[in-house]
Amino acid sequence: MIPINVINANLNAETLNLEVTPDDKAKNNRPKGMIVRGNSTANIKNLNINVTKSNREKNTSQSADSDAAYGLAVGYGWKGGDSNGNARVNVENADITVNNTKDTVRGNYTGVPISGGKFETGYQYSGIRVYRSTGSTPEFHSTGKVDIKVSDVSEKKVADYMVGLYVSGNDAKAILDGDTNISVTANGINSAGIKIGKPGNGDDGKNATVEANGKLTVDTTSTIGTTIAKRKTYRGSGAVRLFDEESKFTITGKNNTEASEIQASTNALVFDTIDYENLGEVNYFFNFQEMLARGKDNKNNQVSLVNTKLSTTSETDSLILTNARFKKDGQLLSGARILGKEGVLTSRFTWGAFNVSNATFKLSGDKSIATAAPKGWAVYAKSDAVDTATITAKATSKLTATFSEGAQLIGLVHQDIGSTLTMNVDNKAVWTLKKKEDLDSDKQRSTAKSVTLSQGGVLDAGSNSGEYIVKVSSNGVDNDGTFTNDHGIITLANQSYADKLTIEGNYEGKDGVLKVNTKWNTTGDYLGTNSESDLLTITGNASGNTTVKAVKTDGTEDVIDGSIGKLADRYKRSVPVIKVLGTDTGTEGNEINSTDATKPYAYNTRSTFTGTAKTTGAGELQLVSHKDDNGVTEYFWTLTTPNQDKTIITPSAPAYTLVPRQNLELGYTMLDTLHQRRGENQTLSWDKQGSYWQDVEKQSWGRVIGKHLKLDGKERFGLKTNMYGFQVGHDFDVKTKQDDEGKLTRRFTGLYFGALRSHSKFYDEYHAKNGVVIADKLTSRVKTTALNLGVTDTRYNENGTYIDWVGQLSWLNNRYSSVDGTQAKNHGWGAALSVETGSPYALGKDKTNNGDSWILEPQAQLIAQYLRLGDFNDGTRAVSQKGYGLRGRVGFRLAYNKPNDKQRTRTHYFIGNIWHDFKATGNALIGRDKLTEKFDHTWWELGLGSQFSLSENTYLYADARYEKSFDNNRHKGYQGTVGVKYSWK
Repeated sequence: MIPINVINANLNAETLNLEVTPDDKAKNNRPKGMIVRGNSTANIKNLNINVTKSNREKNTSQSADSDAAYGLAVGYGWKGGDSNGNARVNVENADITVNNTKDTVRGNYTGVPISGGKFETGYQYSGIRVYRSTGSTPEFHSTGKVDIKVSDVSEKKVADYMVGLYVSGNDAKAILDGDTNISVTANGINSAGIKIGKPGNGDDGKNATVEANGKLTVDTTSTIGTTIAKRKTYRGSGAVRLFDEESKFTITGKNNTEASEIQASTNALVFDTIDYENLGEVNYFFNFQEMLARGKDNKNNQVSLVNTKLSTTSETDSLILTNARFKKDGQLLSGARILGKEGVLTSRFTWGAFNVSNATFKLSGDKSIATAAPKGWAVYAKSDAVDTATITAKATSKLTATFSEGAQLIGLVHQDIGSTLTMNVDNKAVWTLKKKEDLDSDKQRSTAKSVTLSQGGVLDAGSNSGEYIVKVSSNGVDNDGTFTNDHGIITLANQSYADKLTIEGNYEGKDGVLKVNTKWNTTGDYLGTNSESDLLTITGNASGNTTVKAVKTDGTEDVIDGSIGKLADRYKRSVPVIKVLGTDTGTEGNEINSTDATKPYAYNTRSTFTGTAKTTGAGELQLVSHKDDNGVTEYFWTLTTPNQDKTIITPSAPAYTLVPRQNLELGYTMLDTLHQRRGENQTLSWDKQGSYWQDVEKQSWGRVIGKHLKLDGKERFGLKTNMYGFQVGHDFDVKTKQDDEGKLTRRFTGLYFGALRSHSKFYDEYHAKNGVVIADKLTSRVKTTALNLGVTDTRYNENGTYIDWVGQLSWLNNRYSSVDGTQAKNHGWGAALSVETGSPYALGKDKTNNGDSWILEPQAQLIAQYLRLGDFNDGTRAVSQKGYGLRGRVGFRLAYNKPNDKQRTRTHYFIGNIWHDFKATGNALIGRDKLTEKFDHTWWELGLGSQFSLSENTYLYADARYEKSFDNNRHKGYQGTVGVKYSWK
């Protein structure tokens, strides 16, 4: 019964409601809700179809494909039109239900002319059947919501050939642009939620396609996908099955933000070869039984799924399967030969090898996840009729599986002897190893021809703690394949130090990463005592380059757990992190020999695996290697630098050590000398021939500051800092006094506020990378803000002799960043006291310091500073810092003073100084290591300055200086300041 049959015509409808139900007396019917065939088009907004099939009579002369029920058929064999036509159905929404009657019985196909034969059949039920034999090209296209439900509701559960969406034949296609839900409930091994392609002789079977652009949900979890025949259990009825050649199944997700789902009771996705199997039996003197099959090679089939979840309720079935099969001659075929009926069977059924070749599977998108059954493979390239003695199989598979763009695969994978599985984990996708429950703990093995991690692809052997094996093999037996880590990540990191991953085969790193947990407590020794670590073992050869990252159990990277790392731990080592049993082709670096003659162990850096790790102390661990007594290359951590009698120190340590000194320099720069801060104030007693001074009551001033300073330590650390900022002050008390002898003294008392910012770089002469001292000595940077409040008191005698007192409090904030990514911050405070004196001597004939002469002014200054910075933890180690200094200066100023035509004095001067640090202590306690550095204590300074008036009350002044150590360049810098001051009357 076919309510609507469109043949070489067009149909347009708003809503179609179709129901086909057999009456109580109907025996065997073959209902179709609607057929569109030939050169036809149907456009339907809302399509609702309900079809019920009855098979109350056991015997049927129709094969399973003919004794069928469809909700909607697009294209057809009979009256299917010519090959140039198109049969199209366009729907917006569709609701299609296909089922059977409760009293439907299991069928006996009578179309096989063998006397005494019984051939079981379960009939075919399809929600939507898109089919081409030799006629028009069929296409189903939906834009809205489509619900397909195909169910076996018979009391005896007899239906084993039920399909939600069935697309086969050359260029047959189904495009699903909206949300689609497919549910299939069946019993047996021939069903599917989606079936693409059909083995058979009716067509070439190329390029059948299902494309889902909306959310697709396929649910076959209510299907019992097993059949028992001759005391053997057969399994099948995967959720999505592909057959034939160049069949395609695609989920693009471009019209949807939610993840699609494929939920199976057996396999979620199968590249399949045999689409129909049922029991055949002939009683002729003897009873002959055999599972009869219809099969065909699977060639070049493609699956690409974006943002799709694949799962199974099975305990044992593989999630993604290439199902190569070998159908050997059985009892029934042998019996048919005796009866001369072999051709009767071979014209209807098939025997021999059915291979899967060049299958490709891709799962991508960060919402994608494929989870294996507890005892099943996540991906399985299956062979059939395997001969382990000859390492061959009669039917084989070839599959390339790619996981990309954040997709997740959970479980183990396998290729049988003779088959090949190429695994690609690309672009931040994650393959998480998980134990297969039917394997022993030491046999948790994945097997593939090759494995490639690229562009951040991850092999996760740590999320499910255990011992795992990844075997790379061309034939499933020999360890002759290659595991390639091309900018990918292998991680064993978790909360355990006992995880193990073995790569059976060769390994090649191409800027790859390996993450491991290692714990190492002091006191260690030369044998790895008090340490434990995850372990990567490579049974073949290792080459290329891979960075090893230690990971703490809290997830912090580049840090080792435990108390090791004190500088006294030099030359000790951890247990192995990596073992290479074959040839390690990496380039050997410099040899590291223990200075203890009783421990003659030699270590080498090697380019294959390199790495550094922070510790709770100042030391930095390097990954090094040596060969054990069996020639195995072992990699482990050690606190050593090759070719130098210096310990590797973490890149942040130079900054932690020298920041106190740099912060002290900020204090010194804000204090400066009197003439740098204020210019020449003696001009007040010279301007207007000395009459200006008596009118001044207050003075305001301000300046901008810039300084560059380079300090190289005598041991290994150094710094370069650029400081810039401003300083503003006000003298609220300006007084002039006259003593009994008539001599005048003048006093300026006031406050100032100043702010400095600095950008500093810190260096380590023995900065090492991968255990080798490198040319780039930069280890860290620090940005500092210093806010300063000061009080000043300056007194001038009538002859120009002065004494200048300054007290200063500072608040400091430091922000650290090192080249290894460590970041930290702290703040603190400082206090300083400065006293400076100078006495000018006039040069020239009259020897009078009257503002119109050359003067020579000897000067001296003493500055004391104390600094206390707050303790902090950078996530790896605790740090405390402090510093104090006592700095002195002696020097002279040669100045030329000259009044202008308005009786305001211009001043130009040259200055020379010798500075000396009587005390210059800055240190850091890093973990249990106290670090400090020694610098030159004495240096010279030369400079020029000038001051001239802008108005009667305003002066502009400037000063520039250069400083350098006497016999080397370890201390070198330059600075400049420009200021303005205003005198209030």
